Amino acid sequence: MEKLDKHQYREFGPVTLGTRAIAAILEQLQDRSSLELIADDVRYESIEELVDERINSRVKCLSVNARDPYFSLELQPYKARLYIGSSSLEAIGLFERVSKLLRHCELKPRTVYRCDWVFVISLVAPNMLLLPVLAPYAFLRIYISLLILAWMIWLIYIKINRHSFVYIGPMAREPGFYGRNKDAIIVGTVTGLLGAIAGSLLTKILEAPRSPMQTPGNPARTLAPRDKTQNLNQK
Repeated sequence: MEKLDKHQYREFGPVTLGTRAIAAILEQLQDRSSLELIADDVRYESIEELVDERINSRVKCLSVNARDPYFSLELQPYKARLYIGSSSLEAIGLFERVSKLLRHCELKPRTVYRCDWVFVISLVAPNMLLLPVLAPYAFLRIYISLLILAWMIWLIYIKINRHSFVYIGPMAREPGFYGRNKDAIIVGTVTGLLGAIAGSLLTKILEAPRSPMQTPGNPARTLAPRDKTQNLNQK
């Protein structure tokens, strides 16, 4: 009986990598044979050579390959994929270490870059305004729908053009805060607006009058003590 060797495979969400992140990945592979670093169809001997040739520029396609065990990392505009062709303890350890580095480079919060999450929000958020208690705020449906549409368009753009954003800068300096987090700032702004609207609507639901005679435009009137006395005298 012989246990079959299995490969390790994982795809990642949108990632942003700088020079130091690439160097950290290569450091994990320094003892592997046939190490290859390929950027935009050009093979480089080391990360230093890549920095010298492509400093202060974006690499659209980056591949890192090695053997013993077979290792492949592909960072392209539409995907980020890690593959190791072995399930030995050594290969699993390498796989998990590189995966941890890539997970750290993923754009956050991760949920806002998931298409299924956007789909659920697009179904739930506008239809909340169909509740009778929120009828006076039905005009907000168009604004919520426009925000969700903008979110979806930006997400599609990220998925097909910026899923892997690799920036080659000086070894001692990474891209600035805005350069590293531009996508997260844009998506965070849209989701923040949606969250604010949803929180406001939830507050209105919780504060809704319990009496059937009360409506948001016609609150129930409470009789003052003097009004009650006048009613008794009239009787």
